[in-house]
Amino acid sequence: MYYITYVFGMAGLTGNINLVASSIQYVINVLMTVPALLFMDRWGRRPMFVIGAVLMMIWMFANAGLMASYGNPAPEGGLGGIAEQSWEITGAPAKAVIACTYLFVASYAPTWGPASWVYPPEIFPLRIRGKAVAVATSSNWYVQTCL
Repeated sequence: MYYITYVFGMAGLTGNINLVASSIQYVINVLMTVPALLFMDRWGRRPMFVIGAVLMMIWMFANAGLMASYGNPAPEGGLGGIAEQSWEITGAPAKAVIACTYLFVASYAPTWGPASWVYPPEIFPLRIRGKAVAVATSSNWYVQTCL
């Protein structure tokens, strides 16, 4: 989700259209997290993780297959001079890549997304819970922002 503007750029979206499409993805993320917050305990963790992993795998494999089958290397230096946009895909396959990306987020948000916030308080004993959750949360943010 952090690199979605690059993926959408490779799919031919530019300027404000790219930003609007990225914003749609973030709205999907927020809206799809709500069911997990309401029903996570009723669904159970394991089925939620397994279903989420299978769905996310399907959408990522579909994206990889579309990119490999219908995409081409971008000109030297990337699309628009952005090195991260080193691949390009056009037409209906580009729209399918965007759709699969949205479906990936719609699968991630109600399953794996909230887990990093729910699991740490549940697994540590009460005497070290505060410090352990602080370390878990800070390491989660470190991995997301620095690596």
